[in-house]
Amino acid sequence: VDLIISGDGMWSDDDLLWYANDALKDIGQRLLVHRDEKSYDVIADQAEYDMPEDMVKLYRLEYRQSSTYIVPLEYNHLLEFDEVRGVMRSSGWPTAFSTWGYPGGGGKIILDHPPSEAITDGLRLYYYRLPRPITADGDPVDLPAGWERLVSHYVEWNARRKEAQDNRWREAMQ
Repeated sequence: VDLIISGDGMWSDDDLLWYANDALKDIGQRLLVHRDEKSYDVIADQAEYDMPEDMVKLYRLEYRQSSTYIVPLEYNHLLEFDEVRGVMRSSGWPTAFSTWGYPGGGGKIILDHPPSEAITDGLRLYYYRLPRPITADGDPVDLPAGWERLVSHYVEWNARRKEAQDNRWREAMQ
């Protein structure tokens, strides 16, 4: 379904586009319906890897030493991670991971033991992502069928709320 977000002169197209993308972020963080995966080339003795910019929630992380040796890594909270394994991490095979920061904001995935050798596609991350942003009027809405109307309601609600003298935003919210 395409979303028509052109303004009629009361609001700028840029404002309406911003509201639509804000709605997509909000809905995407709540629904958790867009699953994705990312492979990382493991660099020898490197413990930290960047989270994807569109990640909302991490689902699973695997260490893949080969196509037949795949190990799901256990998540540990960073405080427990440092306490149990120590701040200084020796090289070897990872068995657990933690995170630092938050998804979409420069967050990091931290391995307990960085692999001692480089491995192409050595880490595989499964995660929930944000919907793809709208860049132009008429772009398809990246939500499951039936949810796209919520974006237009969100846009109307925010546009009308911006008008301090107009109380119709309360109607749009209902």
